[in-house]
Amino acid sequence: MADVTKQTPVQIDTELARLFGAQERAGSLLACARDALKRGQKVTADLKARYPKEYGPDFKFREEIEAEAAIAEQTRVISKVRDAIRPLTAEFERRPWSRFFLVLNGNGHCHSSRSCSTCFPTTRYAWVTALSGATEDEAVREYGEKMCTICFPSAPVSKFWGEGRVAREEREAKDARKAERDAKRAAQDAAAVIDPATGRPLFKTERAARNELSSQVEWVVSSERHRPREADHAARLAELALEYREKAMRVARPLGLKLGVSPESLFDEYYAKKEAAYRKRAAKDFAEAIRRGFITAEQAEEDMEWLKQKGYL
Repeated sequence: MADVTKQTPVQIDTELARLFGAQERAGSLLACARDALKRGQKVTADLKARYPKEYGPDFKFREEIEAEAAIAEQTRVISKVRDAIRPLTAEFERRPWSRFFLVLNGNGHCHSSRSCSTCFPTTRYAWVTALSGATEDEAVREYGEKMCTICFPSAPVSKFWGEGRVAREEREAKDARKAERDAKRAAQDAAAVIDPATGRPLFKTERAARNELSSQVEWVVSSERHRPREADHAARLAELALEYREKAMRVARPLGLKLGVSPESLFDEYYAKKEAAYRKRAAKDFAEAIRRGFITAEQAEEDMEWLKQKGYL
């Protein structure tokens, strides 16, 4: 174990803060284990009373056994932590040094203890161990206007000292986060595809708009190349092709505006790609449809012939 007499106030208080935290966590776990023990003991007693033959005098319900083990473990941890705390607190009593506690709220002040008359029993603090042993002037340079003038009567007024290092760094970090958010928002606005009629984003990114345009154009190509079985079917397919074309153009217009090209040329670009893809995979798609039993080989042959006549293959 390190010689505490040779350790600095910062080293000792940093370790004490860690140990106090460990003690608090173990205490919470111990309280939970004690509650669990009561529940387990009740279940054990109930089972023994209702089924005395099945559950003998040595029986314990599982929750009771686990709770007893947890109580023993957390009791051991607390004892070990207290043993570690004892020489550190003794060293503080031997050579007392300054300590600083910052109130945990937006306008919290820095105090020399957690019993300042300006605070309340419910006040929550952060132990500023990095300042342990510091002089008042050193602390003021860190926290400036946050210094409590009750705890430090000689501390200069805030309007003289102004913003301390900690407050300045917090403000700078806040400004940096705001700048990052603003830059991110600007990047999102730049990437978005805007509706020229309303000025509102239609798509968050150009990629999203392109994906939607690609999907609608594919439906156009698919509708045009679906062989109708009767006159009404042919009329409906023609209607669908027009509907999908218009949906595609609703995307192509703002996307073309963003890219600086005409919506017609953008549509034609995607149409040519989808048409080429259809030609390339048509035979494979028909073979798969036959395999799955969607159409017969004869129907597939007739459809292929129809597509050739239309110039689609």
